[in-house]
Amino acid sequence: MASPGFSGLPTRCIVSVPATERSISPKKCDHRVVDSHRSCQLRPASFSIPNSSWLLGPLTKLRNVTLAIGLCTAVPLLAVLIVAMKDMDEVMNAGMPAVELLYQATGSTRVTVALSVLLTIVYAAGISPQWVTCGRLAWAFARDRGTPFPDFFDNIDERLQFPLRTTIASTVFAAIYGLIYLASTTAFNSIITSAVTLLNLSYAIPQAILVTRGRAQCLPKRPLDLGRWGYICNIFAPLWITVVGVVICFPYSLPVTVGSMNWSAPVLVGLFLIILIFWVLIGDEFKGPDIDWGMLNLKNEAPSDASTCG
Repeated sequence: MASPGFSGLPTRCIVSVPATERSISPKKCDHRVVDSHRSCQLRPASFSIPNSSWLLGPLTKLRNVTLAIGLCTAVPLLAVLIVAMKDMDEVMNAGMPAVELLYQATGSTRVTVALSVLLTIVYAAGISPQWVTCGRLAWAFARDRGTPFPDFFDNIDERLQFPLRTTIASTVFAAIYGLIYLASTTAFNSIITSAVTLLNLSYAIPQAILVTRGRAQCLPKRPLDLGRWGYICNIFAPLWITVVGVVICFPYSLPVTVGSMNWSAPVLVGLFLIILIFWVLIGDEFKGPDIDWGMLNLKNEAPSDASTCG
């Protein structure tokens, strides 16, 4: 949705890009992060992850069916809600815009409550998997000594065979983080927007490195190799994310006020300062993943002999 106050179709289309990006990024993040922390349990990951994501396999079939169901149900639902929306200003200014939109579309309080309960159940069901994923990613970072107190967080519970400490820490952090919403919805939304931008940057930086240093010098032997065609993705991704990163920092509306200002840029600067502080304090301890490139190349040459574990 283009921000009020921006004139001209091209400008409105450009300003609408961040809204689209924010709407699809949670699902992108979900699958990319799941594949990331799943890679440490699959051998070899360079073959098993793409194979399980694109080809067959019971779990992948289920996931693909889930995506197909979501696509076939979400698009018609959004189309109906957009057409049935009667007052956009009321939706935008409502304390719970989704509930207001449902009420305008259905015209029934009971139906709105029922649909809101269903949405709450869906969101609640997705909380624990996200905590598990965050906990495992934090544990992997602590294993590489990239977090404060790495000796404490680099721990696998012997009974549960699970990174319990980092999972609890991630849960506590998420709970505290959610309190920001109670203090300021503007600050909370700005941090969420910044999270999308940082997610994109985490993918763009490796792509840019491949372009500057060369794919042959940076990448090991792998079953799925795009060759020189891979440079299309490596070049397009940083350019596109640069454009989106600038546009996503635009104000939500014109004229700009303190309440309507987009605080994404200040939040990004603040986060980078925190990262720099941690780098100065514990950067010398960070060792990164210990990769045996020779062994990795040998395993990737014979993916048929791979076996899965965990």
